[in-house]
Formats: sequence, C-alpha cells, structure tokens
Amino acid sequence: MSKSRIRRWSARRTAVMCSTMLTICAGAAAHAQTMEVPVPPVRLALDERGANLATGGYQLQTNAVAIGTNDTGMAFSLTKSGLVWTQPWRYAVYYVTGGVEVVVGTTTLNFNLVSGAYVNQQATGETLTANPSGTAYTLTMRDGTIIYFDGSGGDPNAVAFHFYNKRAIAAANYILKPDGEKLTFRYKSLSYEGLQGWTSSLRVRSVTSSKGYMTKIEYVGSVFDNNWQKVAKVTLLNLGVDYCDPDADSCTGLTQTWPSMTFGESVAGAVTTRTETDTLGRVTTYTFDTTLRTTAIKRPSSATDNLVATSDATGKISSITANGVNWTYSWSLAAPNMTATITDPNGGQRVYVTDTTTKRVTSFRDELNRTTSYT
Repeated sequence: MSKSRIRRWSARRTAVMCSTMLTICAGAAAHAQTMEVPVPPVRLALDERGANLATGGYQLQTNAVAIGTNDTGMAFSLTKSGLVWTQPWRYAVYYVTGGVEVVVGTTTLNFNLVSGAYVNQQATGETLTANPSGTAYTLTMRDGTIIYFDGSGGDPNAVAFHFYNKRAIAAANYILKPDGEKLTFRYKSLSYEGLQGWTSSLRVRSVTSSKGYMTKIEYVGSVFDNNWQKVAKVTLLNLGVDYCDPDADSCTGLTQTWPSMTFGESVAGAVTTRTETDTLGRVTTYTFDTTLRTTAIKRPSSATDNLVATSDATGKISSITANGVNWTYSWSLAAPNMTATITDPNGGQRVYVTDTTTKRVTSFRDELNRTTSYT
C-alpha cells in the first residue's frame, strides 16, 4: 500500500474511531519532536521543603484544585521533578527488557516477566496479569483497586505507541475502586508518520467518576511537539449539574463556574515564568532559571517570593529560603548512598543517608546527634 493511500485510509478511520476509549485520530503531517518523558520513580524521599534526598533536586507540586469530598470527589495538581512536569492521571504500561514498568499517577511499579508471569520487583503486594496477546493488562493494588490497561485501540498502521514516551504499550481504560467507584479515561490521539513508520500519540482528555464528577484537561498544543502534553487548564465539575462531553477538547455551555486552574508560561532571556490562576483569579508564580530548575515561588497574597531555591552547578539544591528563613544543603555521593547534610537557621544539622537505587532513606541523624537506622 502506498504512503498516500495509508494517509487517506487513516483519515477515513478517524470518523469511526473518535468515539472509542483509545481514539487514534490522524494528525497533520508536519510535527516537531517532543520530549521523551521518563517514568516517575518507584518512591520519593523528600524533606519538608521539597528537596529530593536521593537526587539532590527539587520536587515541586502546584496548588491542587478539587471538587467534592476526600471520599467522593476529585483533585488535580501538577508535579515537577527535575526538568519534567507530570500530571496525576498518567496511568500506563511501558515495555522494558525482561518485563514492564507500570506508571500509577506519580509513581512506578516494576514487574519482571518470569516463566510467563509478572513478578512484582518491589514485593509490595500489587499484582499484574496480561491477556495472551499482551494488549491488555490488569493491575490489582494492595487495597483491592483494579486498574485495566488497554492498548488494542491503537492505529494498526503504527509501529510505536506514544504516551509521554515511545515505550508505552497500554494506557488506562478504567479504574475500579473497592467501594465500587469507577473512573473512566478518555484520550485524544494523533497519528503521524516518521522515518520508521506510523506513531500514535495519546493524551488524557478527561477522567469521569461514576460518583458524578469529571476532570477535564485542556492543553497548549494541538500538534505533536513539546506542547502536546503541556496542560493549559484543568476544570473539575459536577455532571449532575452540568454536562461536558468527555471526548471534547473543552467544556461548553456550562451554567456555572466550576473549580479550575489555568496555567501560563513566558520566557524572558534566561528566565522562564509559569503562572497558575485559580477560579477566583488568584495567581501563583513559579520562576525557573535556564535549566528549568525552580528558583522562586510567589503565592497569591505575597508581594515577594515565598520560596527561593538555589542550585549548584550539578543541579543539586544548595539552599532553600522559605518565608525569609534559610536552610543550606550539602551533598555527598558514595554509590549507592547519597548523604544530605541540612543546616537549619540556628546552625543545627540533620543528616540523611538515602539509597539511590531503592530511593529509601536508610539512616537519619538529628540535631542532637541521635541516629535512627531504617531497613
């Protein structure tokens, strides 16, 4: 089949497939390279101010927007670790040699394939099974939550499936919680042809709860480049009051204002500024240097920066000043152990030793020189 015929066939398929869970919609031929976003860590070891004790980097979480209660509602916030922003509805299975990585929001579970069965490398109780063709996966969490991942909705012409990076082989179709709540995922997809053939790229359009709430995510870009996964706005709404098409790019015809967060970005010389505006018009400002590491955070009610983080040449935090109070950091790596020495405003020191492989704190020494070891 010629390339032109493949393009025409893929475009015809769009009208048929745009109602499916994993829609693969033919996109424009012109596109730019997008950042390959790594999977999040298995676990995080953070201090009270957001310093990553395993890497020395800074972990930033934006303000959360929420609707409903803790038990029945939904919430959304962005997380930045190193140079990468992630959102909480990234649920996917990724291929690795000898097994898979399963991303569950902001954490990752590793499974090895041994004699046809998946073995949890964390030994934390989660189980993973796959159908015989390897196109669908079921993850059962320790609390009984079931997450069903499906990759069969992809474009049959595609040789790669892209969901933050090209190792993706399935994305979440739904989550079923022990109390009966079901979370259903809808995606927008773009198919493009490269040197190796067709690639299908997904992003989350909406997540709908059987308890009547929806998270609707809007994005900066409409073509496959670094703006394809960049969140522009998120809205949380009660479907019992207002309807929103889960497959639409945005909600229209709403009768009231729902909790939302709008994100903006500007670049001036060596400084990148991101803004976060809530439903009431309150603006939080995040300022980054040329390497996109956090340098300052200013809350809506403040005239000056509430937090200033300074990094050394290797990207490790050297100091954090929060509301005028300063802590200094020094780092020492003797693989696999990272030692962080944190000095408080009064000269007291806390020392953390973290295993960089497992991302676990193995020992802690407080200001009174008392040491606690962890196994």
